[in-house]
Amino acid sequence: MEGASPLTLAVVYPYSLHNYLLRTWLVSAGVAPDRDVRLTVAAPSRMAELLVSGVIEGFCAGEPWGTAAEAAGAGRVVARAAAILPGAPDKVLGFCRAWAEADAQRFSAVIRAVRRAAAWCAAGENRASLADLLAERLDQPAEVILPGLTHIDFAADPAEPGEASDLLAHMRRWGHAPADLDGDALARAVFRGDLCA
Repeated sequence: MEGASPLTLAVVYPYSLHNYLLRTWLVSAGVAPDRDVRLTVAAPSRMAELLVSGVIEGFCAGEPWGTAAEAAGAGRVVARAAAILPGAPDKVLGFCRAWAEADAQRFSAVIRAVRRAAAWCAAGENRASLADLLAERLDQPAEVILPGLTHIDFAADPAEPGEASDLLAHMRRWGHAPADLDGDALARAVFRGDLCA
């Protein structure tokens, strides 16, 4: 409607994957993110509350926050990350290269522990226990957390430079990184999957 304030949509951080997921989804619908809507930042745990109070009309955040908004009757999940940017990494565990190289034995132990934890999380028979663990930390009921876990890929594979290059391309597109940044070179220098082998 002419003269109405634009829809306000929230993401968890200005440079988060969620920001770029939302922007990609909006563009696919013919919406210009920096012109047609207002983007803001909010804590994921507050998204449902902000929807209910009318401060925002939508958001992009990881689980369990979309499912929590649905459970509260505040909103509905309309798209999942895998449908917008298939294979996009959400969480990446980073280490200081100097430490990883200087303390290779401890670094390898951490990598093994992360892989075992990811495999445990991925196993269907552990989902209820995982929801219980997360409920203690996220202040959400386990029955709200559990459904969202089915949409998460718990792979603990080393991040590939191409994934970083893609994210950097999104950052350049939206003016969040210098246009002349050599994303491929930077990604190759930072993403060292060879250290995790």
